[in-house]
Amino acid sequence: MTEAEKWGLPGLLAKIRSNDASSAFTMGVDINSLGLDLDSPEPLFATFSTPFADNRSRPVIPEFTLPGGYTVTNVPALATRMNAFSDETLFFVFYQNPRDVVQELAAGELYSRDWRWHKELQQWMMKDSQMAAPIRVSERSERGVYIFFDANNWRRERREFVLNYDHLDQRHGATQPQAAL
Repeated sequence: MTEAEKWGLPGLLAKIRSNDASSAFTMGVDINSLGLDLDSPEPLFATFSTPFADNRSRPVIPEFTLPGGYTVTNVPALATRMNAFSDETLFFVFYQNPRDVVQELAAGELYSRDWRWHKELQQWMMKDSQMAAPIRVSERSERGVYIFFDANNWRRERREFVLNYDHLDQRHGATQPQAAL
């Protein structure tokens, strides 16, 4: 008769929790000698999580299968659908997928819609077409009214701003001073 059979699981747990047992386990008693099959993929006991937990158990997640109706196979690749998304959806994809290919895809589509990434402010911006054209301040900067996308408040904000062309991300196309935005 094994130790587990002699005491049953509650008795085994009591022994493990006792001072004598914990010192025996820390002194190198082979836990396999308790008669438990530790190599089994099945749980040792349906509601047993650990002998050291204050709460007794957590429910075991039952086996399940996904119904075939939920499997969708005719979805086009995301890269082919980027141009159909709204600006806000592209911003969502951009901000929710850092360092991912889809972040680059969203950035490329935003760039094609005249949004530009300001590296210093870490924000998307574009010229405000409803306002007067920006005025050239120097060879590498201009002053004008721009629309910024504020990701923290999830809204567009109109601001007067002095734009230095060197602060714009150049990965999606060269920025020309006369057509910076």
